[in-house]
Amino acid sequence: MKKGLAILLALMLLAANTAALAQAYAPGSYSAAASGNNGDVTVSVTFTEDAIASIEIVSHNETAGICEPAFERIPAAIVERQSLAVDAIAGATNTSVAILTAVENCVSQAGGDVEALKAVQAEDTAERTTEQLTCDVLVVGSGLSGLMAATAASGAGADVIVLEKLASTGGSAKASEGVFMVVEVEENQEYHDSDFEDTLEDAIGRWRTKMDYAGKESIYPDYDRVEIMFVESMETIDWIENQGSYFYQNPQWIRDYVGMDTLNVDVAEDEGGGTGAAKLIRLLEKNMTANGARLYLETPATELIAENGVVTGAKASGPDCDYIISAKSVILACGGFGANETYMEAYVPDFTRVGYFDMSVSGNTGDGMDMAIAVGAAVYEDNWIIPTFISPSTELIEHNSMFLKFLDTVGLKDPEISADRLVVDAQGNRFMDESSHYAVQCIDLPYYNQAPYYTLYEGLEPELNEILDSGIEIGEVFKADTIGDLALAAGMDAGTLQATVARYDELAHSGVDTDFGKDASHLFPIAEEGPYYLVRFVPVSVGTIGGVKTNEYYQVLGEDGGVIQGLYAVGEMANRFMYNQNYVSG
Repeated sequence: MKKGLAILLALMLLAANTAALAQAYAPGSYSAAASGNNGDVTVSVTFTEDAIASIEIVSHNETAGICEPAFERIPAAIVERQSLAVDAIAGATNTSVAILTAVENCVSQAGGDVEALKAVQAEDTAERTTEQLTCDVLVVGSGLSGLMAATAASGAGADVIVLEKLASTGGSAKASEGVFMVVEVEENQEYHDSDFEDTLEDAIGRWRTKMDYAGKESIYPDYDRVEIMFVESMETIDWIENQGSYFYQNPQWIRDYVGMDTLNVDVAEDEGGGTGAAKLIRLLEKNMTANGARLYLETPATELIAENGVVTGAKASGPDCDYIISAKSVILACGGFGANETYMEAYVPDFTRVGYFDMSVSGNTGDGMDMAIAVGAAVYEDNWIIPTFISPSTELIEHNSMFLKFLDTVGLKDPEISADRLVVDAQGNRFMDESSHYAVQCIDLPYYNQAPYYTLYEGLEPELNEILDSGIEIGEVFKADTIGDLALAAGMDAGTLQATVARYDELAHSGVDTDFGKDASHLFPIAEEGPYYLVRFVPVSVGTIGGVKTNEYYQVLGEDGGVIQGLYAVGEMANRFMYNQNYVSG
């Protein structure tokens, strides 16, 4: 019976492959676009009479340092296999899907059979093996903190192995601008780069002010550890410069916004594009491997190995081989848990209850926490998110990628412009200072607990109105020519929203917001003529504040407060000690 079934399955696979091989196309080149992470990915596909000859990525706005593996490998795999049954690249799923969708469109234009090409499966005849490896330091994760650790250790002569579950290094840092916060104080005078005068007491005072934005009581930050980081900030800059980079001063407004002096990293010899952070990632990877460190991509660690309470290595699963790795020290640099919906619901239920737009990198799934918990690690009790601006809902952005353009055009990523808007709750009441710090807004929305929330827009350019119009059909945008009709369209009481707008106009004309204290420079009356829009808005998370507990040496602590020997955690994997419910860039 089993033999007969196996033969039947083989025949079915053969039939699918034969159907694909028998494809007939109208020769020529065809173009198509599909939505990726940051907008459309456009491809051009050239066909002969019976084959896909080549695929070119014509244009895109995807993030440098993340998209490249998808752009290199997916078109090559489609052409090599003459198949659309190609797996997405880990860490670049949305980009991968955009390429495949656009190519499918081109196949249809050329008269090919898309479903037949999806049925062509690559043969997998390799026998899986297990390999034993040894090293001094095993680093799990290759974001900025992981690469810094691996480069420093390998540069000091240690035998280093780095495991990365995605197809490229960099983690969250690849999407950042490369801003580094620095504190030049008497305690680190030998590393000073400027004449910026500061004291440790003043710097800690400014940090307290930023953390107090949260308005929530917490035993964190741990200011003793924050002081250590402040003092070491200039030595860190010096070390990064010695790796082959340089720093330049940021504008004053960034320094004011962060509350500290800030520098931006760049690498003069790197012409690969992307932000300064993306260039730094490439530099560290190059230096690390030049030092002899071994990098294993698409190879997630699956389990820590512990003997008598001491972590002695880890198990990992690569594309073609499994690994058992013995190490004197294991450093977990696996990122946070922002891309893990189950963890988000468990650890930050107040935040997830109102809905949110997740901008975490796909690798931040909390697997490092899973492995650490399995060997007895203690997890922070009050995890939170790394907040940023509030934005149109996830549903709107997934429905139409042009809402990402809307985000930029109306200045939602620029607090100086986005502060001009009016935000109301599900009943049409105003409830916040729309010019407040983004962290405060991301706290107000979940704790006020009157979702869904909306931003009122009017007087926009026609192309922006067209973007908003596309969200009406899914019930995330409402439109009308009067405020009363707008309220009714959104299921609100017309009188409530009309009263809210009238009160807002009264405050704007007076120049003083006595209700919520909005800065007068952002207080403008609502236009007298429509069309008016209510657009559903949600808080945005770019990562998480929390993870596993560590001491001042980044050794992971157990539930009993003692050190788990041989195990360390860095970066977003263990960052709660630095913050309250607020995050400061750099």
